[in-house]
Amino acid sequence: MSKTDGKHSWPSWVPAWVVVIPLVVGLGGGLLIGGLVFGPEDEDIGPVPIDLGGPGRYVALGDSYSAGEGLAPFEQTTQDIEQGGDRCHRSGSLAYARLFVFVWPTTTNFRACAGAMVANVFDHVQDHSGVGDSQGLQVEPEIAGEDVLLVTVTMGGNDVGFAKVLSFCYSEEPCPDVTYKDDMTLRDWAAARLEQLKTDLLGLYPRLRQSFPSARILVLGYPSLFPLKAPPLYKEHGVLCTALFRRWTLPEREAIRDWGFNLNRVIQEATQAANSGIEFIDIGSYFAGHEPCSAGGEWVRFIGLINRAVRDGSFHPLREGQAMMARIASCYLAVFPAADTPRTKITKYAMTGCVGRETAEVVESTGTAVPTADGAATPT
Repeated sequence: MSKTDGKHSWPSWVPAWVVVIPLVVGLGGGLLIGGLVFGPEDEDIGPVPIDLGGPGRYVALGDSYSAGEGLAPFEQTTQDIEQGGDRCHRSGSLAYARLFVFVWPTTTNFRACAGAMVANVFDHVQDHSGVGDSQGLQVEPEIAGEDVLLVTVTMGGNDVGFAKVLSFCYSEEPCPDVTYKDDMTLRDWAAARLEQLKTDLLGLYPRLRQSFPSARILVLGYPSLFPLKAPPLYKEHGVLCTALFRRWTLPEREAIRDWGFNLNRVIQEATQAANSGIEFIDIGSYFAGHEPCSAGGEWVRFIGLINRAVRDGSFHPLREGQAMMARIASCYLAVFPAADTPRTKITKYAMTGCVGRETAEVVESTGTAVPTADGAATPT
């Protein structure tokens, strides 16, 4: 026996409140699909030490994927508004920016904020329900400087409205071809927003370089929000994956995955076109098989509930996901010690070996140090 809402059916034993909960997803990020099912064990994922060549500062910019949405406790002044905060939700200890280990003394300026958009970096102070980011713009004059040696950014998912897209597709079928905004179908609207995002990023990246002339500036992509295959019903995936995953039909999930590919493509193309030494890191390939409700185990939360309400952190990296982001970025810096380090088949193997915590038995002819399984660097 099953129940139905006109679009989907679900088992009769599923409580009604699970089915009728509103999908309010605080996404602050976006999507990407990985092609490589490879990664470290879920337990004890850690970064490799980062050698910036000397003491300096690290600036962490971006949206909720950098802030650590869903991973409380949050830093003071960044809690929910009703708790006296600005709702930037900067995780005090579990965001990837807080997991980095530096060889040299390094001061961290943690500026990422849940819900951030491109304009919030330099031009408009972000606000939630009229409460502004207590730190102001993500890049204030005192944050810029030649002593900043590393900058990380996740940005773009909010500019293209992926949180609202997820909610829309939750309730409308077939959502890609339904009128969404401005008399446009969702498919056409998303394509237009991606084009605008590229323009916005082409304006952002040179300003980042001007503000941080000495820094490695790393732009991290987004993982996919849906696995390649739907999880089997009733098997090790919990009531939410069983009851709610198929609220997004297969064509809808495929469309969202495609938009995720395109989002990351636009971000990567903008880093190259800006010609400012900005570097893009594809994290999605390492998350493949660990998306929400994935058979490989989640590194990104599906939908979490507290007291029968959708919780913040839905469709955001879990602590394992944030740890993976820290490891991917730190391995990238170890395998590519300079922005112009050649991208070759050898460095690709080295990167895979580092992230997978296997000793990379390959070395660049230039003498690049390759991290080993224990996180140390093997001199070459």
